[in-house]
Amino acid sequence: MKHRGSCFVLLLALVGTGCSEKGGATGTVSGTVSYGGQTLPVGSVTFLSEDGRTAAAEINKDGTYKVGNVPVGTVKVGVSTPQAAPVPALGGDMPGMNTAKPVIVPQKYASPQTSGLTMTVKKGSQTFDIAIPK
Repeated sequence: MKHRGSCFVLLLALVGTGCSEKGGATGTVSGTVSYGGQTLPVGSVTFLSEDGRTAAAEINKDGTYKVGNVPVGTVKVGVSTPQAAPVPALGGDMPGMNTAKPVIVPQKYASPQTSGLTMTVKKGSQTFDIAIPK
């Protein structure tokens, strides 16, 4: 009886390893984001894999981004920006809040499904500069 339980645990471990290896491979993607040659100082970048997994990060004031745990393979990319400048709190800017004036990007780029932007992600770190034409 004990032996049967050990075999079952071993089988679960092997099955789990196979699944996580196939579906769990990720990379880290970083770069800059621009629209019509102008660097975006605020917004977010989203990666969507073919199997529906997502990874996202905020765009920094200098136009850079870094997204970890991006699924390996072909991904669709979305770039979202605020449609108006953020309103600071009554006492001034909130700590950590990016209050940079946004560069407004057409709404079609906000969704990875409609942006037309794609890339192939590999294991490890890679650079992907996103230059959206006007």
